[in-house]
Amino acid sequence: AAGIWGASAGRMFERYLETEIAGMPTVATEQEVNLAVDVGGRPVLVRGFIDRLCKDADGRAWVVDYKTNRSLGAEALTAYGRQLAIYQRATKEALGLDAGAMLVEMRTGVVHQGGGAGWPGVEALLSTLVGGERSAPAEPPCGGCAYWRACPSSTRMSEGGSP
Repeated sequence: AAGIWGASAGRMFERYLETEIAGMPTVATEQEVNLAVDVGGRPVLVRGFIDRLCKDADGRAWVVDYKTNRSLGAEALTAYGRQLAIYQRATKEALGLDAGAMLVEMRTGVVHQGGGAGWPGVEALLSTLVGGERSAPAEPPCGGCAYWRACPSSTRMSEGGSP
């Protein structure tokens, strides 16, 4: 694997092959999902792409998201848990599958299960965005934030506004 993608990517792929997920049959990859969420009586469309949808030996569906971040701290795991909760809800509504969720840290091979518990955070975040209330921490993590263009605290704007 290292000869094809380079040493770092090769190690990530080899770690991935050691996980239980690698052997699960794939149902779909890069599956687009569109989810309409009622936020205070207002429909909000949330769009994303599920990296992989697979099934385990018992036939249970799993939404799988792969992350290549150097490390995932508590804040990142919370944010990605919300992402997985959206994917789980969309999978349930569109396909009728009560899918579990797994987040795979490709650099370490660590697999986190969860996601559904992040739904209250999704609702709170959408309510905040729809309501126009935007705030950021004193030292915003703009490098990894998808909302930097709309954030009044974004440090990226002063850096030329590039992602």
